[in-house]
Amino acid sequence: MLVVPGVEVGTAGGHYAIYGVPGPELEGLYHRGPHMESPSPEALDSLATFHGGVTIVAHPRGGRKPWRGEIPSGAAGIEIMNGDIEWRNDPLPDLVRALFFFPFDSRASLAFLIDRPSSALALWDSLLQVRPTVGVAALDAHGGLRLGKRASLPFPSYRAVMALTRQHLLVPAAFTVNKPDAARVLLDALAAGRSFAGCDALGSTRGFAFWGESPEGPAEKVALMGEVLPLRERSTLHARLPRGAPLVVRLLLDGVAVAEERSWEFEYPVKRPGAYRVEVYQRRYSRLGGSSDLPWIFSNPIYVADRAGRGMPD
Repeated sequence: MLVVPGVEVGTAGGHYAIYGVPGPELEGLYHRGPHMESPSPEALDSLATFHGGVTIVAHPRGGRKPWRGEIPSGAAGIEIMNGDIEWRNDPLPDLVRALFFFPFDSRASLAFLIDRPSSALALWDSLLQVRPTVGVAALDAHGGLRLGKRASLPFPSYRAVMALTRQHLLVPAAFTVNKPDAARVLLDALAAGRSFAGCDALGSTRGFAFWGESPEGPAEKVALMGEVLPLRERSTLHARLPRGAPLVVRLLLDGVAVAEERSWEFEYPVKRPGAYRVEVYQRRYSRLGGSSDLPWIFSNPIYVADRAGRGMPD
């Protein structure tokens, strides 16, 4: 098993996650004395850069401590989905129902509490129009629910929350966790946005793919998530999804839906520059009638740039 160290640090603006910094330095950030000032985001960005690490703004929207002020330009990205916030923001009847079913199927009971994180996604889309910004899913597990200062309820457990969402990184086929540079490969993929967030509690998201293709002379340019695709006459975006439950697949351009499919594969002819990303929902039908779309996959964007440079991230 490969473990990349990281810690969530309190700053004046909010919580900041830093990964890839040696353990002793992370310990110093986490266990500060009562009279020590909180580190600034800029200081954490400099520390991460020095060690080849990555910084992410934690739960920028929602929760008890959302981010205050502008998102620091040095952060590689923001959390677009937070496991702790997603179940806490549901109405009491939904929480009671989840608690009742939790002993029978802990993963499903929590997964059905997840809603589309609209405010975090809106923030992400606004940042994508200014600079490349990575979107990640976080667990934020606390091992239970506090009931006052001394009492607590063991719901949801660490095991249940840690099975809720995952950040899937795209790495070379030859990658193994035993190589000396394994952590560097993962951090590079995270920082570059070569990844997608999946609610794997609803079903494995392995096999999801989102890529673009543009004819480039005699060859063809292929762009993965986090990369730039040159806009040409026959440029196309493709998505492939694991087969299983009925799906709703939405393609968004700069935060606005431009296409919707209900199939496991789709192709979209690109005509305009901008940041394109995919949202996938599992459609679940109730025995009492009606249906609901549960968030399943959020891709990182592909940046489509025309010859004038429009759509090219700064």
